[in-house]
Amino acid sequence: MLAAYIVVSRPFSKEELNLMLSRHLPEYMIPDLYVVLPEFPLLPNGKFDRSSLPVPSRSNTLSSEKRVLASLPFSPASLAEHRLRVEQICQVFAQVLGRDHFDEHDDFFDLGGNSALLVIAAGLLSVKLKSKVSGAIVLESRTPTRMAEVLTSSDKDLKTTLA
Repeated sequence: MLAAYIVVSRPFSKEELNLMLSRHLPEYMIPDLYVVLPEFPLLPNGKFDRSSLPVPSRSNTLSSEKRVLASLPFSPASLAEHRLRVEQICQVFAQVLGRDHFDEHDDFFDLGGNSALLVIAAGLLSVKLKSKVSGAIVLESRTPTRMAEVLTSSDKDLKTTLA
C-alpha cells in the first residue's frame, strides 16, 4: 500500500488528488492513502524526519466522499435488517483490517484493504450474512453502507425473479 504524506494550502478530496496525479503518474504510483499533515516534521538540522511521520489513521487520512444512504424504499422491518447488515459488514471489515472500529461510511481500501484482504472479507461476509458475497461486490461497493444497499437490491431482484 502506498501512502502519501501531504501538506495542503486548501482542502482537497481524495478524488481530486487522484485525478491530478493521474495526469502525471502511472496508475500504480497513485497513492492508496493521503495523510494530511499541518507541516512536515523536521530534525533540528532542518532535514526531513521520517521517523516522526504519524501512522495513517481515520483522523489524519483523506477518505472517499461520504455517501448518504441511497433512497431505497425501506419498510421499518427492512430498515432494521439493513442496519444489522451494515453493522455486520463493519465488524467483518474491522476484523479483516485489524481495527477496533470500522465506520459505515469508511472505504475498505482507504483503510488498508487490498486484493488478498478482499478475498478474505468476501468469504467471512458470506458466512456472516448467510448469503454469497463475491469479491466483486466488495470491490465495487467499498463501504459497508453501499454494500448493504447493493445486497438489499440483489435480494429484492432475486425475490422478484423467484415470484
